[in-house]
Amino acid sequence: MARGFTLVEVLVVLLIVAVLSLLAVPAFHHHWLRARRADGQLALLQLQQHQARWRTDHPRYATAAELGAPAVSPHGHYRLTVDEPDAAGYLLQAEAQGAQRADSGCAVLLLRLEQAHTATRSRTAAGAENPEPANRRCWSQ
Repeated sequence: MARGFTLVEVLVVLLIVAVLSLLAVPAFHHHWLRARRADGQLALLQLQQHQARWRTDHPRYATAAELGAPAVSPHGHYRLTVDEPDAAGYLLQAEAQGAQRADSGCAVLLLRLEQAHTATRSRTAAGAENPEPANRRCWSQ
């Protein structure tokens, strides 16, 4: 009696694996982008803490150079900028870089402090401000 698998059996198993892979890869990619989005969020929150510390000793908020802020997020998925710093607030931006650009619905994460009120926003890759439901999804709220 012969042992082993026939060619047809092996091909059926390979076909099943291929179909399962086609279904799993897009879902995995979506979760991967979402997980890497946390890199940008964390970087913005760290910049916010640095701004709070700076403000305790100065009459206004700091520029990126004054803070010694990094140009990219800890894992390099976002480019960071500090815009519009003044006595009342600032705007922090994290713009997706490299493979994270595929997260086109949440390509830019924004954290604004204005008159002691913090707001989190997001923009698409085309630069359009996201409506509130999409904004909450980008910030996982």
